[in-house]
Amino acid sequence: MPTEYECHNRRCSQLTFYDIDKWAFRSQAWKDCDFEHVQLTKIHRQSDEKFISILQQIRIGMYALVLKHRYSDRRHSRSPPVTIRGSLI
Repeated sequence: MPTEYECHNRRCSQLTFYDIDKWAFRSQAWKDCDFEHVQLTKIHRQSDEKFISILQQIRIGMYALVLKHRYSDRRHSRSPPVTIRGSLI
């Protein structure tokens, strides 16, 4: 039997939810949108071939932990040092 969850929002018309209900794409509202799938084939705003390759691998779920952290040094090197101190109240 699936796990039941109770909605505490009294404005909600449905009081009981299940695990399957938590995914937006499984809802009636999602079906009513009648989305059209579009496949993007051209890369815009990116010219770094190594980075593009990593993004492609991530997109299809085929990347190693090494690739995941390869650009982490870029993220940290651009961050300014933290110089803000909290005040005592």
